[in-house]
Amino acid sequence: MNLAKITVRIDKHSGKKVFGEKVRLYLKMRRLFIISLLCFGQIITLPSDENIAAVVRFSNSLVPPLFQIFSGNYTNLVLSPFGLATTISITMDCVQGEPYEEIIRLFKLQSKSARQQLRTGFKTILEDFRADAMCDELAGSYSKAFLTSSRNFSTPIMDLLSKNYLVEMKTNSSIAKNFPAAQILELRTDSGIMSHWRDYQKLVVYTYLSHSMAAPFYTSIEKTINIPMIPLIGFFRAGFLPHLDCQGAELLFENKKASLLLLMPNKVHELPQLRANLFKENFFDILDALPQQETQIMIPQMSAVTNNLELIPFLKLLGITSVFKSSNSSSTKTKSNVYVKSVKHSAFFSTGFSALNTIGTVAAKLNTTPTQPQYRKKRENIRKFTFDKPFLYFLIHSESGLIITTGHISQPSLFPEQ
Repeated sequence: MNLAKITVRIDKHSGKKVFGEKVRLYLKMRRLFIISLLCFGQIITLPSDENIAAVVRFSNSLVPPLFQIFSGNYTNLVLSPFGLATTISITMDCVQGEPYEEIIRLFKLQSKSARQQLRTGFKTILEDFRADAMCDELAGSYSKAFLTSSRNFSTPIMDLLSKNYLVEMKTNSSIAKNFPAAQILELRTDSGIMSHWRDYQKLVVYTYLSHSMAAPFYTSIEKTINIPMIPLIGFFRAGFLPHLDCQGAELLFENKKASLLLLMPNKVHELPQLRANLFKENFFDILDALPQQETQIMIPQMSAVTNNLELIPFLKLLGITSVFKSSNSSSTKTKSNVYVKSVKHSAFFSTGFSALNTIGTVAAKLNTTPTQPQYRKKRENIRKFTFDKPFLYFLIHSESGLIITTGHISQPSLFPEQ
C-alpha cells in the first residue's frame, strides 16, 4: 500500500517514462526535504537545551515529506516522525562507508559535535519517556532492534544503542540466505500517548449536557456520516485562524507532557491546501495565535491505526539507499557490513472517552477507571467548535515542541482500519 501504489501506477508506462517519473518524484522529495530541514525544523521555538533542540530540528523536518508521500493513500493517516528519526539515528550509528556518508550528508551532520548532540538529545528525551513507561499516564516513543548475524554486533555498538536509544535488543544467530556476509538490522518503533483528557472525570456530565451525542461529519461536499461526538469543556486555546482559513484548537491531557493540536479547514475539500500553507508558517506560532477562554470543543469519537508501516521506500526517496543493499553487491570501498532489512513504525490515534493511546508497548498498560464525575451547570455563552470536517492533528511533546505523531482524519470510524 501507499508507496507500493505509486510504483504500480508508474509501472504502467514505458521504460523512459517510468524512469522519468521516478526521477521527478525523487527530485521533488529531495527539494521538499531540504526546504523542511532548513525551515520547518528551524522556525519553531526551540528548547534551551541544545541537544534536545537538535533532535527537534532533525525529527520535525521529516513531517512535510512524510505528508507529501503518504497523505494521498490513507483516509485516516497516523505517522510518527519521531519514531522514524529515532530509527534513522540508530542506523547511522550502526553502519559505515557509503551508507554512513549518505545519512550524514542528507541531514547535515558532518561534524562530530552535531552527531554527538543528536545522540545526547535522543537519550534525554527517551529517558524521559521511559521514566513514565510504567505509569498509566505516559507519552512517547519506544524502540526495538532485531539483530541477525553470525557474530554479535561489536560491544561499542551494542552499548551505544542501549545507552542512547534505550532500544529493546534481540539477537538471532541464524544467517539470512540472501545476505550471508551481512549483519542484518530490523528496526521498530511504537509511538503515541496514553493519557486521560484533562478533567476526564467530568466527561459523563459533559456528554449528558451536550445537545448532540452524535453529529454529521462531512467527509466530502456530497457525503456525510454520523459519528458520536465527545464534548470537551474548559479553558482551551481555540479559535479561527484567518491567514490559514481554518479552525484550530489545542486539547490538553492529564499528562502535562503532551498536547494535541487540531486544525480544520473552513471548507471540506481544502485539507491539501491547508497542509501546504501550514508548512510555510512559523508552526508553533499558531498556538500563540489561538485565544484562550472557556470553550466547548466537539471531536469525533474514533480510532485510527498504522501498524508496522514499512518506511524503506520513503527513505530511498529521500536519498538513503546504500544501507538497504546487500554487502555482496557493494564495492569494497563503500560497503558496510550492516544491512538494514526493515524500518517500521506503529502508531495509534484515538479520541476515546478516556484516553488517546497507541498500540503495543503503550496499549498494554492501558487501565483506566473514571472517578465519580463533578457536576456543573450548563452554560450557553461559551464558544463552541465542532470538528466535523477532515482535519490535521499534531501530538506535541509540550516541553520540547517535538512532534511525536501526526496525520489527518478524513473519515472517522469507531474501529480502526489497518
